[in-house]
Amino acid sequence: MTHRSLTAAALFAVVIVGSGATLHAQSAASTAGAPDWSKFTLQQQPQPQPHPQPQPAFLQYNTITHEEDGLLQSELRNRGYFGDMFDQYGLKFGGHASVGLTYNFQRPQQGFNGFGRLFDDKSDDPRIDQVDLWLMREALTGPSNLDMGFGLEVLYGSDARYIHANGLNFYGSGVPPIGQTYPDEQIDLVQAYVTLNTPVGNGLLFTAGKFVTPWGFEHINTTQNWTYSHSYIFSLLQPQTLTGVTARYNIDNQWSVMGGVVVGWDQALQDNNDIPSLVAQVSYKYSEEWDFLVSAIVGPERTDNRSDYRWTLDGMANWKLDTDWQAGFEVVLGYEPDVGTTFKDVVVDQFGTIQRQFIRTGDDAFWFAAAAYSSYKLDPDGMFAINLRGEYLADSNGARFFPTEVYEATFALAIVPFPHDKWGRGFMVRPEVRVDYATDDVFDGGRSNTQTTLAIQAIYKF
Repeated sequence: MTHRSLTAAALFAVVIVGSGATLHAQSAASTAGAPDWSKFTLQQQPQPQPHPQPQPAFLQYNTITHEEDGLLQSELRNRGYFGDMFDQYGLKFGGHASVGLTYNFQRPQQGFNGFGRLFDDKSDDPRIDQVDLWLMREALTGPSNLDMGFGLEVLYGSDARYIHANGLNFYGSGVPPIGQTYPDEQIDLVQAYVTLNTPVGNGLLFTAGKFVTPWGFEHINTTQNWTYSHSYIFSLLQPQTLTGVTARYNIDNQWSVMGGVVVGWDQALQDNNDIPSLVAQVSYKYSEEWDFLVSAIVGPERTDNRSDYRWTLDGMANWKLDTDWQAGFEVVLGYEPDVGTTFKDVVVDQFGTIQRQFIRTGDDAFWFAAAAYSSYKLDPDGMFAINLRGEYLADSNGARFFPTEVYEATFALAIVPFPHDKWGRGFMVRPEVRVDYATDDVFDGGRSNTQTTLAIQAIYKF
């Protein structure tokens, strides 16, 4: 085991130990202006308080964050099971289950919907997408709190095939975006982290362990998305999870910054090249209507390659037009040397048959992508919502996709049939229609430059 693997293993040890200690650690303030570590004692936790400063919605994406108790926790409290203990220590838990089906009108060979369709990769294949369980305690943040938190999340289902981090794949060696194809349903440790808020300035929040990527408009957790299918940005242009240490600081009620060191794209207990990557982030809350987030990750990411650094810059904007209408925008720029590919027409037999093949050129590669989102509630009860996504990806050097340009547009509905029923309000049905178009034949095994899919998903959140 390399020194980087030992470091990652140590982080998970910290997660386990820290999770236990968190149940008894008390938040305390220093009256002298410097951290008073003696007040970090093994005592009962107070009830969590609201964050002292407004936070952009984006900042909720790197940890498990829920504003209200889920159905399972509420019912256990009402029935007198563990309610006092969870309230006493500020613990929350819950989960969701989802199933889905996609139909491809192109009728592709072997039912494959194309590279870049990460979770909905197969047509005519009903599946259990996700059964997700999580347990968390949110650290009390702010300038006067010395407090710890933690998060644990486990996912079972077909989506787990494409999110295994290196060193935590119990089924083989596949990591995103290639994935571990078999069996159809797998289990994955999505998140295991601890947080520590220190009373430094306005409060310095450390996160250590494995956590989902703290940027991107779409997420692994399907309940946080507006559509069933995922964008090319989510599937190809960002890591699914990171393992390492980050520190976040709120400069004031509008600006915050984050920086950290991680093992690499979708690396955990093992590292494919033993060189870390660096992450940085700046967020700006312009108003109650507008949030902005700029994130970057830099480091060598290819196996056994320590010199070719991948550079990724992600910019996001969230626009809340009113209580019923929200829009989002995301732009990604990337560069990596010596990874270019191209299409080449090759004669494959004595009859002069020409076949287009995908070959590597080793050229330096640049890529660009942009996506726009919209979600509009049609009624005050939230029973019906229209969700839209439009996306463009240019990867002319073929580093992350194929050497082509691709467009996609998705129209989806979110239907909550029983919004006022205690047991039924967590149930949602999401039908969608999606059209993909490319400037080259990259769909149906290189036979078509377009495809249309129809999908439906059912989710139950508890």
